Amino acid sequence: MKKDKAERMLQNNPKLSEYSKKLGIVRAELCGGDNKVFAEKLGVSTAYSSALCNAKEPITQRTLEKILTTFPEVNRSWLYFGEGEMLIAEAAPKPRRNIVEASTKDIASEAQVALLRDILREKDKQIAELTADNALLRKELRELLYEKEGATAETSEQHISTATELSTTL
Repeated sequence: MKKDKAERMLQNNPKLSEYSKKLGIVRAELCGGDNKVFAEKLGVSTAYSSALCNAKEPITQRTLEKILTTFPEVNRSWLYFGEGEMLIAEAAPKPRRNIVEASTKDIASEAQVALLRDILREKDKQIAELTADNALLRKELRELLYEKEGATAETSEQHISTATELSTTL
């Protein structure tokens, strides 16, 4: 397999051990020093990632680019040339939640959502019952107005509208 010019330059570079040191720093800072985690994130074997960090494997352009895509918070200038800070301020990783804490919060959230859904169902039932009661009361009011005053349908509707307006202002 042919290697491109950049890869050959890196392999022949006397700074090869500096790149290995930087990979070791990335592993320590962003993976808690855990080689297994570092390897999994890069999609390589633990033996290979260890060899990269210990200058036992050549570090290629592809490897450096993989580091930058896997860890976008790593400053390209720092990785390639040792200039600036290791982490880009805007892309610095946010503190990770403890897995147990995260799952407990998720469970609590799910329980809260279920509780709120139950409350909404109950409120919907109450609204439906009140709407039905309101319809019955309107009907009774209409009948009472017909009986008492011998009112016409038009007059009783006016009384009902007035009663409805009064009840909504209360």
